[in-house]
Amino acid sequence: MAEPTYIYQESIKEGTVSHWENGGSIGVEAISRGRYVDEDGHEQTGVGARISIALGRDEPAQSIIVYKGTVFSVGDQRFQVIELKPNSSLSVMPGSSNGYIVIGQLP
Repeated sequence: MAEPTYIYQESIKEGTVSHWENGGSIGVEAISRGRYVDEDGHEQTGVGARISIALGRDEPAQSIIVYKGTVFSVGDQRFQVIELKPNSSLSVMPGSSNGYIVIGQLP
């Protein structure tokens, strides 16, 4: 299976917000390990990220939880989680980055 071609890719650290040219933004609230139910209804264990997405400067942000490979839509644009990496540190310190997420915009 061929890798998807992305229009744009962006890496976002936990606790930061990335602003898009169209006025929208995406922020990574938290990255953590845990259990979740995948799109096929099977329970999995893995790394997930809670992200907040706003379509414009005056729009309220919506929070969703995503996992590696998740495809999600923001308005009429589709995105996929390419990579999701937690911090490898054994301790989580307040104010420190606990990892990052790489998101690609799909055509």
